[in-house]
Amino acid sequence: MKYCGIALTPRRIVAALNGPTGVCDAFRVPRCRTARYNLLAAVSMGPCTLVMEGVSWREDAIGEVALTTGNDVWIAPAGLVAAIIATGGTTSSPERRAEILSRLPAQPWTRGYLRTMRRNGDDPRQQKLL
Repeated sequence: MKYCGIALTPRRIVAALNGPTGVCDAFRVPRCRTARYNLLAAVSMGPCTLVMEGVSWREDAIGEVALTTGNDVWIAPAGLVAAIIATGGTTSSPERRAEILSRLPAQPWTRGYLRTMRRNGDDPRQQKLL
């Protein structure tokens, strides 16, 4: 299973793709509509799950685009990522943040903190907002 961590900068989307071997590849795309679709097309060559922070989910539409293209999206609390960065003593660059996000689902102790996002049609208890 592949996981893609998404971090945002004011003008770019930073994505880190973590494959089955554990190697992360980070790349940047502009925050425009076609770049989001191209990013998701490049990432979803096989089954892939996007992992992003709750703030990023509200700030950018890439999570919604991922849901419409059939990818799964998991939301991580910002406090968890900040605690991992502070504990590890690393920088909070967007590339490093995206890499940490891509590795969260692979760790059994962090999976309980992640929240799965679904399209409105996936859960019959949810109603579409107009």
